[in-house]
Amino acid sequence: VTAELKKLNLACGTYHAGLSVKSRREVHHSFMRDEIQCVIATIAFGMGINKADIRKVIHYGAPKEMESYYQEIGRAGRDGLQSSCHVLWAPADINLNRHRLSEIPNEKFRLYKLKMMAKMEKYLHSRRCRRKLILSHFEDKQLR
Repeated sequence: VTAELKKLNLACGTYHAGLSVKSRREVHHSFMRDEIQCVIATIAFGMGINKADIRKVIHYGAPKEMESYYQEIGRAGRDGLQSSCHVLWAPADINLNRHRLSEIPNEKFRLYKLKMMAKMEKYLHSRRCRRKLILSHFEDKQLR
């Protein structure tokens, strides 16, 4: 993904747990100082990012559960300006996620994770208002 975006002359960086601490720090600082326009990252990047002017969050692949998805999309638009979130996914993503869950030895925990994944899959297929779906997932009746 990074290589394709660079072909479009987008200044971007890559961030994942396999990089050295120094490399991750450089990408993080470049992003915070607006030296790069975007970061292609695993979930390793999301925690601790407090940049108010993020305009887009794009998931490449189906998120595994609503809780982590909600935390990740919450990075966009913290300054109150219009922002957007997109999920680029295919049915094969769901199958891969399901396969990974099948490897969880604790049956009770595995069934719980499958239930959470089913809710995420329902969200991905829905044509209803995304905000309402997220709020209903967290049962925040005051905000509905």
